[in-house]
Amino acid sequence: MTTTERVHGRASTYNTGCRCEPCTTAVRERLRATRVRLRQRAVDHPELVPHGTSGAYHNWGCRCVVCKSAQSARQYRARRDTPATD
Repeated sequence: MTTTERVHGRASTYNTGCRCEPCTTAVRERLRATRVRLRQRAVDHPELVPHGTSGAYHNWGCRCVVCKSAQSARQYRARRDTPATD
């Protein structure tokens, strides 16, 4: 295999720019597995959760008031910074 050939069906290939279905599925599965692992760690070690971040809301599954507020602020900024289409 040369350095220009891509092996499809891997998250690493997706990260280098490939958006084919096998690579997209691979990265989706890797993210799902990461979130499952982080959510279990949050149950076992709640002190590890970075409260007040949208990452804690999405990745760690935290729904405390601080994390929900951070997620709401993130959504507000995204809506505010997106130009309106008429």
